[in-house]
Amino acid sequence: MFRDCAALKKSLLIILGFVLLVSQSPVFASAKNNDEEKVVRVGYYENEIFEEGAEEGAVKTGYAYEYYMKISEYTGWRYEYVYGSYSELYRMLLKGDIDLLAGLAYKEDREKVISYPELAMGSEAYVLVKNVNNTGITGDPATLNGHTIGVLNNALLDAIKQYLIEHSIDANLIIYGDNEKLMADFDAGVIDVFAAEGSGTNARNNTEVLFAFGHTDYYMCVNKKETTILSELNDAQSHLYSDEPYYLSTLNAKYYASSLSSQALSTVERDWISSHDKIHVGYLNNYLPYSDTDSKGQAKGIVKEVIPHILSSLKLDDINVVYKGYDNYDDMIAAIDSEEIDVAFPVAGGLYYSEENGIYQSNALLSSSTDLIYRDVVIYPDKAKFAINKNNRMQFYYVKNTYPEADIYYYDSIEDCLEAVLSKEVDCTTLNGVRGNAILKNSAYKKLSLRQLSATDDRCFGVKIGNEGVLRLLNRGIHILGNDYAENLAYRYTDQLYNYSVSDFIRDYFYIFLLIIIFIVVLSLVLVSQKLKLANEMNERLIGENNAKINFINNMANIIRGPVKEVAEGADEEEAHRLLSIVDDVIDMSNFDNGVVTLSEDKVNIPGLIKCIDDKLRDDAINKNVELTIKMNDIKNKYIIADKARLAQALMNILSNTINVSPKGGHVQMLVEEQKCSNPRITNMIFTIKADANVICEEFLKNAFDIFSKEKTTLEDEVGPALSLAVSKNIIDLMGGNIDLNTQKDTGCQVIVKVPVKINYGI
Repeated sequence: MFRDCAALKKSLLIILGFVLLVSQSPVFASAKNNDEEKVVRVGYYENEIFEEGAEEGAVKTGYAYEYYMKISEYTGWRYEYVYGSYSELYRMLLKGDIDLLAGLAYKEDREKVISYPELAMGSEAYVLVKNVNNTGITGDPATLNGHTIGVLNNALLDAIKQYLIEHSIDANLIIYGDNEKLMADFDAGVIDVFAAEGSGTNARNNTEVLFAFGHTDYYMCVNKKETTILSELNDAQSHLYSDEPYYLSTLNAKYYASSLSSQALSTVERDWISSHDKIHVGYLNNYLPYSDTDSKGQAKGIVKEVIPHILSSLKLDDINVVYKGYDNYDDMIAAIDSEEIDVAFPVAGGLYYSEENGIYQSNALLSSSTDLIYRDVVIYPDKAKFAINKNNRMQFYYVKNTYPEADIYYYDSIEDCLEAVLSKEVDCTTLNGVRGNAILKNSAYKKLSLRQLSATDDRCFGVKIGNEGVLRLLNRGIHILGNDYAENLAYRYTDQLYNYSVSDFIRDYFYIFLLIIIFIVVLSLVLVSQKLKLANEMNERLIGENNAKINFINNMANIIRGPVKEVAEGADEEEAHRLLSIVDDVIDMSNFDNGVVTLSEDKVNIPGLIKCIDDKLRDDAINKNVELTIKMNDIKNKYIIADKARLAQALMNILSNTINVSPKGGHVQMLVEEQKCSNPRITNMIFTIKADANVICEEFLKNAFDIFSKEKTTLEDEVGPALSLAVSKNIIDLMGGNIDLNTQKDTGCQVIVKVPVKINYGI
């Protein structure tokens, strides 16, 4: 009995403890759990970067607006925006006409009339901003004497007054009720300087930040009577800080990241400028798109364009740039140490290797991924053998930092590194992300593959330790140019990494050789068909024509293979095999009428198939000066079961002929879509091929799929799409699909291929 009582007491104590725990835990009561949403009236005023879109229907953005939205995630509040100037809205907050107003600094006398939450919504430096062309005002506060300063009627006013008194500055203050009027007067020259909160003018090209004159936290303040809103705001801020302790830092970086670009030049920067009329720039050769030397001995690549652009953005156009190329990275770094050059580009490796080399690294001009280049798949790069270009120390730094346990083998050039991978002397090498794809386009490297690595690699400027002036100027210029400038510039030079070889020529004109052979076959078939029609009755002619075609094509098999092999001898093994395979497909036409052609069931990856078609036809389109666009629209079932080779042949026949008969400057587009089928195991793939050029006349539509049809194109010495369309139609028909061809003489043509295929659920 006593044992039962003890157990009962123990259970009661556990339940009581749980109740006490729940009652003592902070409970965040969100308005979004209530039946009715709470509407909170927000005072919203126009202030660059901080609050923008202060009018009905305008798109709202800014630091404070995003903070409002974040608080709403915790409170469930819906906002009713009340627009006006800061002064008007502050008076409305006092009267209770609005509930919230953001961006108020703490003042002891304000605490009597408005409520401050426990946590600030941000921290701000107060700065003075001048026009860049006003050289009479510098970073020396004394230069403000006799000048006019504009300031908003908020916490900035008290701070600037106090600053002027403390520094005995005699300046004329003009007080503004709204930011728009203040900025208009600044642009018009009514005021010489204006007081601002941090980076609130970063979007203006004509400003320079002089210096900070104060610092404060600012709050989202509440009407004194709205104690419930204040309590919910405190809870929301507390939970936000707990969930995302770095949220304010992230928000600040998002909206005020560009403040450095507008600050006035520092003393060390001015000293460097005053003592230099030239800047000597060293760069690494054979490293496009970053840098190289052209046939005339002149610098080319990003380095040639970015340095003058940086100087121009800093209004330093009178400083001349002197370039010098180096074949070896270590020689370039040594030139910095000996002060032969002021700047080296590109440099990389991070802080440790930079310190070892006695240089500062600038902020990154361009950050990109690194490509792992391999022939056989490398599963564990940290245990692999890497080929490293001994003249490019940056490659060594990346591999050493990322895969410290990897084995390193040095070669004289990146070409030798790639050859070592091809010959399997090593497992892999690396290429900078903006170089990899372009280099691997060369036919010599077609057996190599690349994989994008997760660790990015920066390309920076390097200056000698102690040369802070030029380093700060470079960082300032990089910041002004923005993140996309160098990346966009890089693509101007990547094409020069692709050397056009004889094998590339054969590959590019591969289909011309094929078309010549097909033309001969078609012409021969036409002549045979005409003779048969004259010699036989209708029924006999049809039978005879069919038999003649079959016999002719079978006989042509041996004849065609001879010249095809001779043409293919100029191509590599893979291209020769492909040429012979396609010719065999043409010969297979004799089997379509007899029904002896069968389809295989392959696992097909639709995006991979489309990319393969794009890769094979892209250069042909470029050479024809035809813009080729291939798009996929919402393909849900990317893996299907179909005859991959036949499907690719049908699509490429149509696309290739459309490109070939399109005039220069024409446009050809293929759109790949998926159409749902009633059978859950089947889906319809739709391939719509459009050309805006007048490539096929309306009369040709009647016999478009007849093997003996021939369209008279406006281009000389080119055959029409008759044979290819006939081949394609036979293939699509055999797959259970259909082809529709629409055209108008003046508006171009459209081919729609619809193929039902099985969905591959076994992937």
